[in-house]
Amino acid sequence: MAEEREELLKKISATVSRKACLVEDGFPEYVLSRLEAAGYKADVNDAFAIAFGILAADEDICNACNQRAIPNGLFMAAVDQMAGRILNDMYSAGRLDIETLDLSGIVTSVKEGDTAVSFDKDASDADKFTAAVSIMMNHGKDKYACYRRLRW
Repeated sequence: MAEEREELLKKISATVSRKACLVEDGFPEYVLSRLEAAGYKADVNDAFAIAFGILAADEDICNACNQRAIPNGLFMAAVDQMAGRILNDMYSAGRLDIETLDLSGIVTSVKEGDTAVSFDKDASDADKFTAAVSIMMNHGKDKYACYRRLRW
């Protein structure tokens, strides 16, 4: 199991290495851990999809803030956004079966800033999954202004 994880990390890091600071900052390791915490067990075949999600979220954050690298204050938000994007992409591509995820621990209501998401206890797993992934993908976007630089 540990060997599989190391092989997966090597593949992800090799793909992400075009932007070395992502590997140096440990994003692949944190994103894998976040995916596992969300109940998703990645395998070696997921390496490119995970690397793509990491790079895409990095690009979105850096472009929104006009920075060359993700600011330290957005690290955990970036990990959440990366993991949320990966889960969303996997689900959209039909490569993720939400029936295999344990969604029983998902809360019935979340309020962050001016956004509130709530659903009843009888909501389908797809609704719970979509709400949770949406929260992950939008985590920290309200803090972008703190790190935004002017463009010339």
